[in-house]
Amino acid sequence: MKKAVQAPLACLLLPGVGQLINQQWNKAVVFVMAASFLLLITFTVLAFKVYDVWGAPNPPVEMNALLREALFNRGATYLWVLGGFWAALWLASMADAFWAGRALDRAGQGKKEQD
Repeated sequence: MKKAVQAPLACLLLPGVGQLINQQWNKAVVFVMAASFLLLITFTVLAFKVYDVWGAPNPPVEMNALLREALFNRGATYLWVLGGFWAALWLASMADAFWAGRALDRAGQGKKEQD
């Protein structure tokens, strides 16, 4: 059960790392690319939200309140959708890493029993 535990825990760091542990190179590339793409989109959306507040010619004194309002009240749908995609990607990566690691562990135990 070594890989069945290590691989999903490694996916907490970054989706796709568990697939690297299981030596599933193609899946690892897909998960890492998807995570990188989502990370880029998330930071871009957040940057535009922050620029909406701080990019004003005369920045207001109540910067924190305006930034909180911009992030959570005005157009927060993007952030919720991106958060949902992040959660789905992490869960899919962890589940795939667990099941592949479990299969690899069982295959390794079968070899030990035959020896």
